[in-house]
Amino acid sequence: MIINSKGINRLKRIIAVIITLCIFVFNGCSQLNHGRELQDKNEVQTERQDSSKLDEISVDVKNNTYTYDECGPEPRSTTMYILIDYYELEGACLSSPFLEDREDFFSTINEDYDKRKVQFEEYIKSDLYKEKDVVEGMNSEKHICKEYIERNDKLLYSSIVSISETYGGNWMGGYRSFNYDFQKQENIDLSDVVIDYTVFKKTVIEELNSNPPEIQYVEDYSYYEYLLYNAYYGQDDYEEQVAWTLDKNGLTLYFGTSQIGCEYIYTIPYTSENINPYYMLLSDEEYDSEFYFDNNNISRSPMDFAN
Repeated sequence: MIINSKGINRLKRIIAVIITLCIFVFNGCSQLNHGRELQDKNEVQTERQDSSKLDEISVDVKNNTYTYDECGPEPRSTTMYILIDYYELEGACLSSPFLEDREDFFSTINEDYDKRKVQFEEYIKSDLYKEKDVVEGMNSEKHICKEYIERNDKLLYSSIVSISETYGGNWMGGYRSFNYDFQKQENIDLSDVVIDYTVFKKTVIEELNSNPPEIQYVEDYSYYEYLLYNAYYGQDDYEEQVAWTLDKNGLTLYFGTSQIGCEYIYTIPYTSENINPYYMLLSDEEYDSEFYFDNNNISRSPMDFAN
C-alpha cells in the first residue's frame, strides 16, 4: 500500500490526538483512584480496629507504691516527702529488654530517692541543722515519681511517668514514657506511630507558635525541632527526648520543664492522616487515661506539689 506525504502527515496527527486522549483519560483515572485511596485511607483511620483479629493477651499489672514523709524537729518547718508509684508487669508476651529497661529506670529512681532520704535524716540530726535560724519551709523537699497507664489493651501498653521535685518552693517536672507492642513483643518508637516526620514536626511547631508555653527558655523554634527530631529518631537518652503516649484521644506529647521552661502537653488525634492506622483504638475495649483522671477529676496537678 502506498501512502503519499499528505496521508502520512494526516496519520501522524491522528496518532498524536489518540495519544493525547489516552494520556488525558489515564491521568483522570489516576487522580480518581488517588482520591479514592485518600478517602479509603481516611475512612480506615477514623475507624477503630477489630480486637478479635489480635491474639489474646494476658499481662499481670501490680501497683507498687512507696511513701516517705518525715518532718524535722520543731520549731522549724522542714520536711521531706517522697512518693514512688509505678507498676510491675508480668506476662509471656513481655520481652526481657522491655522489662529490663523498666527495672533499670525505676531502680535508679529508688536508689536516688533513698540517698535523699538518708541525707535528710542525717541533716536534721546534725549540729548544722540545730544552729540554723528558724526559717519556715526553706528546707522542704518533695520528690514524686508516678506512673500512669494511658493505654493497656491487646495491642499495646502505653504509660507516662511524671517526675516532680520541689526545693523550698522551686518546682521542676519531667516525663518518661513506655510504649510496647504486645503483638510484636517489642518497644515501639515514635517513628512507628507517625507516618511523616516533616508533617509531624510542622504540626507540633505550629501548635507551639499558636499556643506558646507560659515559660520559654528559648523563642527559637529550631530548638523545638531539635527536640522533636531526637524524639522521633531516638537519638539521645530519654532525658533529652519528648515523652509520648498513645492514649484514648490519640498521640500525646509531653514536654518537661527542663526542655521548654514549663510543662506542655499536646495531643494529635487518631483521625490525623499522619497517625499509623495500625495503632488506632481497638473496638470492644474500654479506655481511660489515668493521668487525665488523676490531674483533673481529683483536682491534683504537679504544680500542687510546689505549694
